Amino acid sequence: MIDSSLSAPVDRSAVSDRLRRLLHCTRRCGDISLEHQVISNRDICGRVAFRIIGGFALLLALFWNPIVLRPRFWNATVIAREVAIEVTLIVVGFGLVGIRKWAPVGLSVVTAFLVVEGGLGLFGICMFLTSSILTVAFWSALVRGKRQDFIYLFAAVLISVLTEYIAFVLRRA
Repeated sequence: MIDSSLSAPVDRSAVSDRLRRLLHCTRRCGDISLEHQVISNRDICGRVAFRIIGGFALLLALFWNPIVLRPRFWNATVIAREVAIEVTLIVVGFGLVGIRKWAPVGLSVVTAFLVVEGGLGLFGICMFLTSSILTVAFWSALVRGKRQDFIYLFAAVLISVLTEYIAFVLRRA
């Protein structure tokens, strides 16, 4: 039995209209690719590792704030250091969870600074080596940053300053 729709003459205007709509859609949605992207198990492991590290950085930022860890004395140096550490943890944590390329680089720089400046010893050296090795090994699993990534920085500064203020007000009360 022969299908009558296959033997019927093709209306060229309908085909060209469909093709025109498809081309318009692909031009409008330029980031849609018709090719399949192959993601290897290595990339998946890298993404999982960076998301876990980012989650731990956010968890550390949650418990590093001055509401939980109250400083013995308050001065500008103590507040500036707490704000800097909390902002760095929040920004790097969100960047690692979002699998941005700048986040593990920032983590490596921060751990190197803490090893040199803070004297963290063997633990700091292990932290620096782990972050550097993971950055090099799984670089292909990371994605480029976007313009909206500056919102992470703004939100981190806002959150950190608010927690400092709340801790200071609670201390006075």
